[in-house]
Amino acid sequence: IFASSSEVTYLNFPLFEDKLTNDVVKKMTLLELYLLVIDRCQQQIKAVINAIASSTAFPVLVHCAAGKDRTGLITAFLLGVANVPTATIAQLRNQRRLLDFFPFI
Repeated sequence: IFASSSEVTYLNFPLFEDKLTNDVVKKMTLLELYLLVIDRCQQQIKAVINAIASSTAFPVLVHCAAGKDRTGLITAFLLGVANVPTATIAQLRNQRRLLDFFPFI
């Protein structure tokens, strides 16, 4: 719906250009998955952050298929760019409250 809307600017930034099999991802811990994303998706993460930073159209919606891991990482990076202390970001992540910090996203 959003992708074809004339009133919404829809940007799609897939983090993984190459498909990881579900079997591979299912065998990873969350830490391993996060490190893989950080290692292999730097250009995609940069593109997402640049798109949000240069956007004149707010609010912004950030989402992924499941809505927690990739979305949480992008949100954590945005908090870091906004100079939120690392300890606060970690605490919010552990409480699964990262998105509470950005009510406009």
